[in-house]
Amino acid sequence: MDLPENEQAMLEYVEKITLTATSITEDDVDRMRSVGWSDREILDIVLVSAYYCFRCRTADSLGVELDEGRVDEELMGEIERRRLTDIR
Repeated sequence: MDLPENEQAMLEYVEKITLTATSITEDDVDRMRSVGWSDREILDIVLVSAYYCFRCRTADSLGVELDEGRVDEELMGEIERRRLTDIR
């Protein structure tokens, strides 16, 4: 499946956040901007990615299982709330 360039760049950025966040440079952020992501959208991508990493690592470290549906629904609701706030 071919993805638009901006979505492909976003997935590569998220992968880097997940696997090697300390290796991210300004060039990575500039790449995201160059394919059309705004600074606010880049921040949202980083926050969601970091949150998922934190949540999974915390649960794994405690040996607990996450209720994916509930967490995803809450997260998507928060993202939508922020977008509506930004539009106003």
